[in-house]
Amino acid sequence: LNGIIDYSQLNKIWNGPTHLVDTYLSLLEKFEVCFIIEDQQNGIEDQNENEKKLVIPNLLSEDKMRINEDKLEMKWPITIPRGEIEIERIFSFNQVPSEMVSRLLVRFHDRIVDNIIWRRGVLLKHFDDENVLCLLEVKMEENLFEIRIRGKERKECLEMMKYIYEEVKIVSGNYGGVKWKECVRSPH
Repeated sequence: LNGIIDYSQLNKIWNGPTHLVDTYLSLLEKFEVCFIIEDQQNGIEDQNENEKKLVIPNLLSEDKMRINEDKLEMKWPITIPRGEIEIERIFSFNQVPSEMVSRLLVRFHDRIVDNIIWRRGVLLKHFDDENVLCLLEVKMEENLFEIRIRGKERKECLEMMKYIYEEVKIVSGNYGGVKWKECVRSPH
């Protein structure tokens, strides 16, 4: 299991009453365990409905490049595109519980760009505007969240950073003993 299950295949692993599948899935989403996305990878223009997939972030691959390398490089080039700015923050934690990262990724599910998600990171858009993107990567061994936001307008980038900050604050508040601070990387 790689953390992604075709919705149509759930009946093969689900041994409960089939009419309760959606109820259980909505409960699992409410408790920030998993979420459903529409598969945007098939690229078939005339298909009316994309295949739904169940995503369980805690079971996704650790390796972002193995899953999303081409899509990520297209949406998030190594160099900052001309006319755009990038702001960066680091959230430094005393500890990062694995399930905390998973819960955060579930909370972000409606902002994920082109299903670019892996166990320790995600590419997000600003509300419905893909002109402002956020790359969030978690460094578990260092207890860090690295957040980089790119866009044309500083105000929109700061709005996105505020949104990320608030979501991290909410999720981390569910874990007693987890403390964190916001940092900026020194240019020196």
